[in-house]
Amino acid sequence: LFEDSDIRRVQFRILKYLGSLGNRVNHYLIDDTSNHLIKEAVAWDNENHITFHVPFDDIKPTIHLDIFLPRIVDLSLHSSDRQTKITACELLQSIMLYMIGKSANNRSSAAASYDKLYEHLFPAILELSCDSDTFTKTLFTTFMIQMIHWFTKNQNYENPETMSMLDTFMNGMISGRNASIRDFSGICLKEFLKWTVKHSGGYDKTSYLKNATSILKRILSFSLHPNSFKRLGSTLAWNSIYTLYR
Repeated sequence: LFEDSDIRRVQFRILKYLGSLGNRVNHYLIDDTSNHLIKEAVAWDNENHITFHVPFDDIKPTIHLDIFLPRIVDLSLHSSDRQTKITACELLQSIMLYMIGKSANNRSSAAASYDKLYEHLFPAILELSCDSDTFTKTLFTTFMIQMIHWFTKNQNYENPETMSMLDTFMNGMISGRNASIRDFSGICLKEFLKWTVKHSGGYDKTSYLKNATSILKRILSFSLHPNSFKRLGSTLAWNSIYTLYR
């Protein structure tokens, strides 16, 4: 059942010890029931959008990748086995590339249907971009920058998927547990505005103001918020982009 490795043997011994404590003690290891249900039992979206037709010779079954995403993200972020973590990270990146590719030809309808998924995926990608593992950090840092270049092409004001990405960066600015997430969020926010200007050619003021206005609106909202972390986040956000406005 368990591979013949030191880490597996240690994990198995820990499991046996915890089991020997009895249910009067070891039930404290389980997460709070309500939080656990919110995390594990509530679907990210009430519809399945990511369909993949498996190209077998005799049959081409259709599978929905949506239902696998929560588990894939969890393994990418928290797996203690490095090989499992790397495999999950590569699979996560592949699925997101597949989603972007499917929506490339029809950004008005197909892409908009992914916004609920992106609300969960973008924060995970941001966290993985600041991971302690070198491979994971390199993979997702590059991937996040590439996605910024793509999603800042939005034609509509407050496009749901683009705003999911922007909100991820703004929330990253107020991360209280990881300074590297705050720093990288500032880099991403600056890249977000920089490529908004690039896509507009630097001359189309209407196009330029779409995402620029969205950024300023969120910074202003954070600056007026009673939460001190959000007020601090607004300052960090402005410091990261003010040179582009100057």
